[in-house]
Amino acid sequence: MALRYAAILVAFVSLGCTYAPPIRGSLGGAPGRLKAEETEVTVAGSYFQAPPSIAAHVGHAVDDRLGVDVNAEYMHESSVMVSGGPRFTGRSRHGNAELVGDLEAGLGAGVGGSLCRLEPSTGLIADNVCNYDGRAWFERPAGGGYGGLGGAVYRRWFAFYARVRTQVSAARGVPVTGWFGGAMGPQFQIGRTYVHTGYVPTAYVNADERFLVHGWELGVTVKFGS
Repeated sequence: MALRYAAILVAFVSLGCTYAPPIRGSLGGAPGRLKAEETEVTVAGSYFQAPPSIAAHVGHAVDDRLGVDVNAEYMHESSVMVSGGPRFTGRSRHGNAELVGDLEAGLGAGVGGSLCRLEPSTGLIADNVCNYDGRAWFERPAGGGYGGLGGAVYRRWFAFYARVRTQVSAARGVPVTGWFGGAMGPQFQIGRTYVHTGYVPTAYVNADERFLVHGWELGVTVKFGS
């Protein structure tokens, strides 16, 4: 059993396995950076046991509770996705610390996904059977939705956050895939600039297989407005 899972890991690292792409991969750091009429721009990179990715995010706060997110993400030789949706934020101050929580939801579309067949005896990708339907990753229209929640404790220029997100995605010729991910780590503020990092475990499951990968994210956010 251990040998089989090790073999699947090797396959996944080499862009194997079968999955529709995540709609929004980057977790984005701590909630609550924005207040009414402020806007932020974030660039984040993630490195997994799977393909690395880079994401861009623009968020705007309509008021202290309601915001709107727009995101774009490229996963190396795997997917390009654009997504967006609302975000709802709540705050509570306790002495010198502020507790912040948010709820997010959205839809996305793009291209991507992978379709590979594994040898039953070894668990490795069989010869010449990745994308055996004749479609490359950029020839697979994809789309779906995401939802999640996050929480953070702020104290002056430092915050510690945790976030979870669930996604359902579909791509041409690939089974519908459920993604379940999270992140936790620190965030630092320097003026109107925020730097976050975090540990990012991510799992997917579909009719063909299921798998868990581990990764890290590093992002920089600049805030504009009042």
